[in-house]
Amino acid sequence: MPQPPGPEARFAETFARSPSRPPRGLVPGRRVWTSLGSGAVLAAATILAVPLLSANVFDGGDAAPVANIQPQLPPVVVDEDPAEEPEEEPAEEEEEEQEEEEEKQEEEKPAAPPAAPPPAADPPPAANEPERQEEEPAKKEEKKNDPPADTKNDDPPAPYKVRADVRIAGLDGKCLDVSNSRTANGTPAIVFDCNGTNAQKWTFWSDGTLRAMGNCLSLVGAKTGDGTLLHMWDCTGNATQRWAISPNNDIVNISADRCLDIPWADTSSGTQVQIADCSGNPAQKWTISG
Repeated sequence: MPQPPGPEARFAETFARSPSRPPRGLVPGRRVWTSLGSGAVLAAATILAVPLLSANVFDGGDAAPVANIQPQLPPVVVDEDPAEEPEEEPAEEEEEEQEEEEEKQEEEKPAAPPAAPPPAADPPPAANEPERQEEEPAKKEEKKNDPPADTKNDDPPAPYKVRADVRIAGLDGKCLDVSNSRTANGTPAIVFDCNGTNAQKWTFWSDGTLRAMGNCLSLVGAKTGDGTLLHMWDCTGNATQRWAISPNNDIVNISADRCLDIPWADTSSGTQVQIADCSGNPAQKWTISG
């Protein structure tokens, strides 16, 4: 016996008889047009009713029409000579270029030298510093009292002392002599064999002169240079005629500060003597006796 069909079977049969089809076309249905028309009518009525109601309610219907007043502007005056147009402001690109150039110039500028460090503070004075300060003035006073050092002669010449008729003998026992016992100005002073004559008797006067035969031992031409020859001349008191004896047996000319010397240590009789730089050689050593 067949069973009655269920709800699923009935739905399937109904769908098979009239299957669903989607509406085709872009035209809306009748209901849509009806709704749109009603809305448009209501909107138009509302727009027209608002000004009518406001005119009757607020103005009472007797208000005069409001005149449309427009403000009057002053006439524009055009200058015959138009003002100069303002300069155009530099563009942003130009401003950026100027800023870059300024930054480059600042970078190229030499850096300022570092500030010098502040000087270190002096240490506090020690307790014994006053004693050192007292010792320093004492040392200075001692240095002032010391005699100046002699750069040429270790021993200074002896003070003038009168010694009369003495013999002055030098290298190889040769004596200081007035050539040929002459008394004329310009007579050479020489070395000669010691013979005890008046030409070999010398006197040291208190004024520092060295005399023989009535004349003074003098420098030729009053020159004081190394190698200047000696002769006899009138005693004039000239400084070049002053002599002194050193403890080292040197006879020193005071003006020239040079020693009585036998040139080239030549002891031949008749060799004219000279002055030369004091060197301590045997040709400058003299023995005074008598």
